[in-house]
Amino acid sequence: MTAEQLRALIEGYLEELALSQDLGTLVEPMRHALGGKRVRPVLCLATGDAIGARVESLLPAAAAVELVHSFSLVHDDLPALDDDAERRGAPSVWAQYDAALFSASIGCALAAAEVSPAEQEPWREFAEELGLLFQIVDDILDGDGYVEDVGEDGARHLADEAAERAQTRLAAIDADTTVLAEIVDGLASRTA
Repeated sequence: MTAEQLRALIEGYLEELALSQDLGTLVEPMRHALGGKRVRPVLCLATGDAIGARVESLLPAAAAVELVHSFSLVHDDLPALDDDAERRGAPSVWAQYDAALFSASIGCALAAAEVSPAEQEPWREFAEELGLLFQIVDDILDGDGYVEDVGEDGARHLADEAAERAQTRLAAIDADTTVLAEIVDGLASRTA
């Protein structure tokens, strides 16, 4: 399946998803929070597709990743809560686990498809590089993070290296990773 076909599957699934019963005026804001490009659930579905899992069986896992991601954005956007590195005397979730939703996207697909832990390592290595690539590109677009540390050209160089490592990791996996490779290319060349 193509990335667009996978995106359409998750869009349809999320559209039909009963988020909860009797929420009244909260239904609209909850649906509004689910906007976005669906990168994480598409990664989950594309990983499952690459390893031969029935993509439809992975929709709950892909939706879970998207719901957690959407929640994190809503929470991050609240006034006076942005950039808290600590909560209740311990590292906040983002400070403790960083941009872990890319790893979760891949990991959920592996778990749902019952891939043995011994076979998961190449996929997890790919997920780490992909998460790093996304963070660097996001910092380039926002002008912070890596850009502040190494400058825009340095950050672009780091992004190119992360994309190359991600593609190398994919090439080492014995599966059809074409869609995942296209996602890497898309993230590496992202401008918005």
